[in-house]
Amino acid sequence: MVAYFDTSYLVKLFLPENGTDTAKELLASADAVSTSLISYAEMGSALARQKREGSINEATQNKLLAEFRANWIRFERIGLTEKLVARAGELADIYSLKGADAIHLASALEFAKAGNGIKVLFATADEKLRKGAVREGLSIPAKYGYEGGKPGTVGEKKMKWGKRKR
Repeated sequence: MVAYFDTSYLVKLFLPENGTDTAKELLASADAVSTSLISYAEMGSALARQKREGSINEATQNKLLAEFRANWIRFERIGLTEKLVARAGELADIYSLKGADAIHLASALEFAKAGNGIKVLFATADEKLRKGAVREGLSIPAKYGYEGGKPGTVGEKKMKWGKRKR
């Protein structure tokens, strides 16, 4: 099984918050995890916001950024193309998504299409994006926190980065 993590789910791997256990379990059980290239910039932005709001200090921000950067290579990254950005624009209009969220949805759909029938689980903490993903045919099982559209929890597993199975 492969998974697509938008930035709201990637953040959960590095910054303890509601849903962290769920994100770590999904990561541990996936053969591969993909995300959009924009997640790199969004992660930096999310951690900077946490620092500005006083949730973390500068030392914690730097530690989390270093950990994220060290693990970035482990994610299959979906690049931006004219076609993908155009599709994201359509999805933004259809589902009233923010630009970055539309790029995540278009990226996951591109990843699923390239997978030749491999099931892709779409992981996001954003309700509007989740609904768009479901309408576009992506899988979001209740086991990973979306029973009735509300985040849930599952037992915590240690974060591990197993070898990819192809």
